[in-house]
Amino acid sequence: MHASDVNARFRTVRFESCFHHCQTDDWQNRFTDLQTSTFYHQHLHNLRVCPMVAKIIGHYERALKRAPGFTTGTVAGVLGFIGDAFAQHVERTGSGQHSVAFDVRRSSAFTVYSLCWGAFGLRPWLHLLNDKFPGSSVQAVCQKVVLQQFLWNPIVYLPTFYSFNGLYRGQNLESLIAKVRNEYVNCLLYIWKVWLPVSIGIFAFVPVRHQVAVNFLANLIWNTLMSLFYNEHRLQEDSE
Repeated sequence: MHASDVNARFRTVRFESCFHHCQTDDWQNRFTDLQTSTFYHQHLHNLRVCPMVAKIIGHYERALKRAPGFTTGTVAGVLGFIGDAFAQHVERTGSGQHSVAFDVRRSSAFTVYSLCWGAFGLRPWLHLLNDKFPGSSVQAVCQKVVLQQFLWNPIVYLPTFYSFNGLYRGQNLESLIAKVRNEYVNCLLYIWKVWLPVSIGIFAFVPVRHQVAVNFLANLIWNTLMSLFYNEHRLQEDSE
């Protein structure tokens, strides 16, 4: 055996051994040693959150494998609740009406819709897009973004969002239709402004298995914006 072959095999064995070693619990000890170094204190102080983040992601992925629909819906519902709660806080602060009670019915409408949308809408749709147009080539990304923004959102997402929230909160059909007619175009433009660049980034750079989670993180901000937009006219009517 030539010396070059021996060196190549040694490097391969060493890499595999190192990779296996990093997969064990001993990485926590190495991280603890790193914390005591001067370099850590000067430059890597934020690394202390990495084990916690990794643990959360690990629990999430295991739950996603066991019960994907339930996990997806639960996470989406929690983020929907947080988004609307923050929107209500912004509205009370902006209007100076700090004594206004928290709108439980409005919050539950957003939470339930987000839960159902995450479990039965967003996740199946993203998987369908990635099955039909796999990969992250320019063509595949453009196809997925076009279908997402110019077919799915106008025809499925926006009508179901308005219908569910209106009917859940006791709005009659006539006023619901009037609200949709008055706000549909502006809301759709609002969606495109926010989600066109977000969708391009997700489909181009995020692995398929993490696209739902990244969408949820973006939805945390989006749910706040959507709640503010949807309830803007209602707040104006209440103040008149």
